[in-house]
Amino acid sequence: MVAPMMYTDVIYGKTGETLESFIDACLKYMVGGVEGKIPLLAFLGLSAKNASNFAAQVDYVRSRGLDGWIFWRYGGPGVDSGGYLADITPYLEAITMSETFKLGNIQVSVGETEATITWTTNLPTTSRVEYNTLPLFNATWTMWGNFPYWRINHNLGNVIENLTYVMDHSIILTGLMPKTQYFFRIQSEGPGGIATSETLTFTTR
Repeated sequence: MVAPMMYTDVIYGKTGETLESFIDACLKYMVGGVEGKIPLLAFLGLSAKNASNFAAQVDYVRSRGLDGWIFWRYGGPGVDSGGYLADITPYLEAITMSETFKLGNIQVSVGETEATITWTTNLPTTSRVEYNTLPLFNATWTMWGNFPYWRINHNLGNVIENLTYVMDHSIILTGLMPKTQYFFRIQSEGPGGIATSETLTFTTR
């Protein structure tokens, strides 16, 4: 999920909105609701004065609870007065980046009324499984004015999670119905971000 661009008087020289008002709006409208916390990228449309200033802005946005950031070609760090990017290497080197992780080896062992879902990550992360007898997401082709788009609806499922940081993950689902198809997805979170699998299925015996 990408948040609206953050044009602010503090960062970009624009008037009106502030960094705080943009962050508050992102947290209010882009995070939460029935879907739970949405991985959010703060879209920093800014021209930082220097690398340390840029790093400070990124760190502050993160400290307010926004999970990541990107910057854009037309107003990113190092842009000159003509709108062209200078060498952005010093800006990137000034940012503290956590090591990213990989998620894989998803396996499911099923019984009549329970299922064990296992997976691995190459760095210690948390464990989370969301499951439902309904598809977790439905897509409807609809119109917004003259613009067609896919409207995605989330069917909130049951969630089982373990906040302990591990590399070998195992979640047991109990109280399931026999001979029933279930839709599920797994998610792990660590200092380097959040990884979520595609929606998968299993059928109890």
